[in-house]
Amino acid sequence: METYPLFQNRYRRLWQCLLLVIVLVAGFVNAAPEQPVAQNSEAPALHLLTEELPPLNFTENGEIRGLSVDMIREIQRRLGIEYPIQMVPWARGYHTLQERPNVALFSTARSSEREALFQWVGPLTNLAFVFYKRADSPLELEDLDEARQLDAIATYRDDVREQFLIERGFTNLDSSTKLISGARKLLEGRVDVWLDSNLSAPSVMRQLGRSPDAIERALVIHSEPIYIAFSKQTSPAIVSRWQHALDAMARDGTFARLHRQWLPNEPLPTRMAALIPSPELTNHPLQLYTEELPPFNFTQHGKPTGKSVDIVHEIQRRLSHDAPIQFVPWTRGYQTALESANVGLFTTARTTEREGLFQWVGPIGHSRVHLYARSDANLTVTSLEDARQLGSIGTYEDDAGEQFLSDHGFTNLYGHRSPTAALRNLKAGRIQLWASAEENARVIIALSGHDANGFEPVYTLYEVAHYIAFSLDTPKKVVALWQQTLDAMRKDGTLARIQQRWQNAPYRNASP
Repeated sequence: METYPLFQNRYRRLWQCLLLVIVLVAGFVNAAPEQPVAQNSEAPALHLLTEELPPLNFTENGEIRGLSVDMIREIQRRLGIEYPIQMVPWARGYHTLQERPNVALFSTARSSEREALFQWVGPLTNLAFVFYKRADSPLELEDLDEARQLDAIATYRDDVREQFLIERGFTNLDSSTKLISGARKLLEGRVDVWLDSNLSAPSVMRQLGRSPDAIERALVIHSEPIYIAFSKQTSPAIVSRWQHALDAMARDGTFARLHRQWLPNEPLPTRMAALIPSPELTNHPLQLYTEELPPFNFTQHGKPTGKSVDIVHEIQRRLSHDAPIQFVPWTRGYQTALESANVGLFTTARTTEREGLFQWVGPIGHSRVHLYARSDANLTVTSLEDARQLGSIGTYEDDAGEQFLSDHGFTNLYGHRSPTAALRNLKAGRIQLWASAEENARVIIALSGHDANGFEPVYTLYEVAHYIAFSLDTPKKVVALWQQTLDAMRKDGTLARIQQRWQNAPYRNASP
């Protein structure tokens, strides 16, 4: 009986199986993506992805460098973490950001189309979308309509600039998977213009061995702030820690130093510039006054709230300025703003009568001011003259509505210390009309427990914009900082989100 060959065959098959397993395991390990080591065993590892986009992020002599890279490394140093940065094609990084948790992609333009797709940390800088032409080209562009008539526009595939054109109906795009390819096509005369940015175009030209003067701006079409985008599935606590670290860099001067190092000719993003401690804010502490006037400003559970309050709080947060908001009768706040320095008063209607009395930050909202009557009164008011013939009109002392009627010669005004008191007298028949802003009237009627159908607007006096009014003796630099911060909120969508949140919001436990 020959057992040896059988024994030998069995061992041969066993070794073949083992070799196959080793090969498969080795292939799996080599194919697996680089896994960053988490510095905190309780926190998931972050995957930091970027692309070749000088001077924000690029590879030089095997080292990843750039403005955004330096910012991110400093954030990690402050947080006590160290995850590697991986350079990938933009399309792959963007897809990974959408599909996987714990991914951060930079440098990412924060556009309105992307706003809800990711979480955001920044801004790091500002990006202008520019059509570039060859310096020897006679081409002139006035607007996007003229650009649509061109034969070909070089774009970077899946980039926010290309998305901007696609969403506006452009069909003449020559798309490339590398940014540098678009510049090469322009220089070789294969396209009419190349769409790039104020930040990267000079560096791309140097990569091609050409002077930045070889191209010229044909048309600046848009601008977007640059952020670090975190995947939606990433813990908001992680994103918040990154933002707080970046804000701290702005306050201690690190952000400005790095920005100047890489982009000496570009201004700081407004939000980050506003975080730099201002001697004006430090040396001139503000007093902020408002009144009980829902939905704009009111107290709920003893705390300030309302549409305008939320806007003011966000400005204060961005400026690192924590002056308390004081609720006072409107007349007292108005007189204080007229007579004292470093006073802010809101929500204030900006009228021609008040224009020279204050400095203005806004607008933070708008409203229409009506004359209201009881629905069962069956009053018809088609002009100011009709209103003058009625018995009396209830007003709120020193507010814009009362000032408007007084300036138009009305002598039948009955001033009240609060809008609620005016509504009460209208309900009781002691006055025939009540002058009120539309939003305020709606809320006051609801809070007073009256049927909304019991009152109706019978005449529109005017429309007005709401502002924060600063006393004339407030330093102009302080007012400018507040306006710049509000402008940044409007640009990044924060202002619109606050206003939308208060649209038709329920009001409970507010002071009527």
